[in-house]
Amino acid sequence: VAAGATAYMATAHCLAGPTSEWRVCGVPLYSMMAADRRAGQAVAVVRPAQVSLHSAAFSRWVFIRERLKLVDHYCNPGPLQLCGPLAAGPSPGRLLAEHAARGDSLAEVQEILSEISSVCWAGCSGDTLRMVLASMRALRENMGVLAERDSLAVTDPFASHARMTQLSSEQMATRDN
Repeated sequence: VAAGATAYMATAHCLAGPTSEWRVCGVPLYSMMAADRRAGQAVAVVRPAQVSLHSAAFSRWVFIRERLKLVDHYCNPGPLQLCGPLAAGPSPGRLLAEHAARGDSLAEVQEILSEISSVCWAGCSGDTLRMVLASMRALRENMGVLAERDSLAVTDPFASHARMTQLSSEQMATRDN
């Protein structure tokens, strides 16, 4: 804090929608960190993100990669412009590609849940109720397995083998020069 560092990173979600629907928050950097061995020493590092070969963004890249070998289509629009003449510039294509399929999937989930609600009413057959309940219990169990798997993938940033120190602004200036 004395050096102007808060150890939080600003994040923004729902950027493919209108700005009124954007969600902005702060994420503690330690929540993204893991212990790694570098030159025999345990150091705190930000875990690398892996590219999902099944994501919409990767599928889009596969679709155009042959053309990219022949012609330079590189375009860096810079940060999103919220106002001014550049505000209507290039759309965040990667964001739109990643979130379009997610929105469709969420809409399908809502549609299925609505169908289940309309079938399961006080006068529905016992077989229908038992079948839906068994399916929903299995789904809940599967979601629990996924949540447990995800929680095990996260390394505790304050484990006994990892030691983090905070440098003063003078130490950082010395280190960075």
